[in-house]
Amino acid sequence: CSATLGYSSAPVVCNDNNVCTNDTCANGTCVFTPLPIDDGNACTTDTCDPISGPRYTPKTCDDNSVCTTDKCNTTTGDCIFTPVPPPSNDPCTIWTCSATGGYSSAPVVCNDNSVCTKDACVNGICVFTPVNIDDGNPCTIDTCDNVTGVKNTPITCNDNSVCTTDSCNITTGACMFKPIAPPNNDPCTIWTCSPVGGYTSAPKVCNDNSACTTDACVNGNCVFTPVNLDDGNPCTNDTCDAITGPKHTLFVCDDKSVCTKDSCNVTTGQCDFVPIPPPSNDRCTIWTCSPTGGYSSAPVVCNDNNVCTTDTCFNGTCVFTPISYTDNNPCTTDTCDPITGPQYTPITCNDDSVCTTDSCNTTTGLCLFKPIAPPNNDPCTIWTCSATLGYSSAPKVCNDNSACTTDACVNGNCVFTPVNLDDGNPCTNDTCDAITGPKHTLFVCNDNSVCTTDSCNVTTGQCDFVPIPPPSNDRCTIWTCSPTGGYSSAPVVCNDNNVCTTDTCFNGTCVFTPISYGDNNPCTTDTCDPITGPKYTPITCNDDSVCTTDSCNTTTGLCMFKPIAPPNNDPCTIWTCSATLGYQSAPVVCNDNSICTTDACVNGNCVFTPIPIDDGNPCTTDTCDPITGPKYTPITCNDDSVCTTDSCNTTTGLCMFKPIAPPNNNPCLIWTCSATLGYSSAPVVCNDNNVCTNDTCANGTCVFTPLPIDDGNACTTDTCDPISGPRYTPKTCDDNSVCTTDKCNTTTGDCIFTPVPPPSNDPCTIWTCSPVGGYTSAPKVCNDNSACTTDACVNGNCVFTPVNLDDGNPCTNDTCDAITGPKHTLFVC
Repeated sequence: CSATLGYSSAPVVCNDNNVCTNDTCANGTCVFTPLPIDDGNACTTDTCDPISGPRYTPKTCDDNSVCTTDKCNTTTGDCIFTPVPPPSNDPCTIWTCSATGGYSSAPVVCNDNSVCTKDACVNGICVFTPVNIDDGNPCTIDTCDNVTGVKNTPITCNDNSVCTTDSCNITTGACMFKPIAPPNNDPCTIWTCSPVGGYTSAPKVCNDNSACTTDACVNGNCVFTPVNLDDGNPCTNDTCDAITGPKHTLFVCDDKSVCTKDSCNVTTGQCDFVPIPPPSNDRCTIWTCSPTGGYSSAPVVCNDNNVCTTDTCFNGTCVFTPISYTDNNPCTTDTCDPITGPQYTPITCNDDSVCTTDSCNTTTGLCLFKPIAPPNNDPCTIWTCSATLGYSSAPKVCNDNSACTTDACVNGNCVFTPVNLDDGNPCTNDTCDAITGPKHTLFVCNDNSVCTTDSCNVTTGQCDFVPIPPPSNDRCTIWTCSPTGGYSSAPVVCNDNNVCTTDTCFNGTCVFTPISYGDNNPCTTDTCDPITGPKYTPITCNDDSVCTTDSCNTTTGLCMFKPIAPPNNDPCTIWTCSATLGYQSAPVVCNDNSICTTDACVNGNCVFTPIPIDDGNPCTTDTCDPITGPKYTPITCNDDSVCTTDSCNTTTGLCMFKPIAPPNNNPCLIWTCSATLGYSSAPVVCNDNNVCTNDTCANGTCVFTPLPIDDGNACTTDTCDPISGPRYTPKTCDDNSVCTTDKCNTTTGDCIFTPVPPPSNDPCTIWTCSPVGGYTSAPKVCNDNSACTTDACVNGNCVFTPVNLDDGNPCTNDTCDAITGPKHTLFVC
């Protein structure tokens, strides 16, 4: 019951902390009834855990043998142990099973003690198949020995000549005598071959009687190559005389000007005309050069037409420096006009208010508006000032008319602070009346039951009704509690009506334990009936084949099917066995379908022996066709070239290819011969890889004549590049200064250096020019050394404007110190 809200209700909580019971309250008493847990499966033991709930533990059916599949009959609860079949039904494998290790196998052993057969078990029958002795090479005689095995003897081919390569045709098995090619195919060498001594050679001789060529035989043709005339010096003209040989003549360079230094470039072979620098590097002097008279000079002129600057030339740049014109009076504005000169204007100060005193600071030049202070600084008094009437005031009042707060004015603010009502006890109801003040009332707790302990929780302030626990925690006893009489008990009953289990209650759960009933015989299936008890059924073994003997292993309980051996081990007979008819035989058949061999079966191996086919002629290729028989094909000698005459040597059987001579010996023609088109000629190419020369051939000698390159322009240096051709390089007029515009006079070839003007004419900017970095600027410095002014340059004049001293607070005196700057001093009231 709450002192303010009245009664509220909550059901009696009955909980024995056991999920295996249904907890209810009947007539004020807690009743804990066990829940049904039977899952209707005879192969599980049904129990219940007070915390996790029902458990259905599968019945353990295990005869400790991996050779059986163990399971439980879900209707009767009997254990059934069924033998596991072997991994395969292969009649060529004998399977045995160990209770712990499982199945192991051993193959049926078939062996006729001959390496000439492949021994195997097929469907439980030993089959001895002759091995394939054919190595796929018709150039060998293939046989087999029962002890040493297959033998492949190569056929011997030899025509007793060092001029042929003797071999057997790996397609037909026929001997081939192929002529050996000469040691090389150099058409500049003539080769002959003897059956006993082999090849001998003689070279081809070439000579054009000229000192300007190197003579050689190339691809059977005489080639006369011009010698290299280049002496590595591009400043010489290189020629050649057929009798005396190469000749090198130096070039002459002159541009007829005293303003350049003339020479031949030993790297490019071009004439270089390098400008001579002026007598001095003075940037305030303009230098010009005449090809005949040499250098002359003129000074740089500077003037910005402004009486407020002094004008000078420095390092090639015009410098315009502002003059000084301040009157040292901060209460005037100082300026300078480019035509009339300096001007000084007085500063005016007035804020139109009776609440301030106005003046100009003769030290800083700033306007001062000093506020007049109010009569006092009390924050609970409100002061106002009119620009025309002056100050007026009013007090501040604070009151909320409640006995539950304390009222006050603090620093000009009304503060209403609530009184503290909490007495520190959550079991009391704390309230406050605006007239009488704070009040504290105690809570009452009672549920009228002897099964609970009643109290008020001093931490939360709530009523606690805690159930009293039963006299014991035995899970095989059911406890109930009455609000007036207290606790009473009854035992848990367990029975599964099965003669194959023993029934007990353990920790509140029914346990049904299977009995042991195995007969230790692996050749029986053991089970148990819930009404009649244990039962033992024998295992049956049969693979329905006359090729095996069938039985059950009394140690492992596995079925064994052992193959029966064939009638004999003849390697030329193939045995097979039918499950219903038994063993049958067939002879080994040998036939390579070739009339070039005789076929036979020896010790289970097929032997194919080649017949002889040599016709004794070295100019024929002897082969044998498996269908038509021996064949003798004449050797074809053809190098597919119209540049040779081709034939076959009837003694050695070798091919001979004799080169045909070219039409003429012109030293300025190079002859070549195409295998299909015959001889063709091309002129000797004279090319010094220099586009600056005219290249020709004379009597087999290359002549290179320089081309004219003058473009008639005095401001270019005329040269020629061996690769790109004539080059007209502009004369370099550069005084190494970005402060001048450099150019060349196209008529005279003289260099002219004109000063570049600064980027702008701003009189408040001072420009200087560096030969490397170019123009740089610096603003004109205006500084009256006072923190009370803003300093600036306007139209080349320094202007010093007083800073704004007003901080927006009328209760301060705003002044300024030339060194420390603005100062705001509070009025004393």
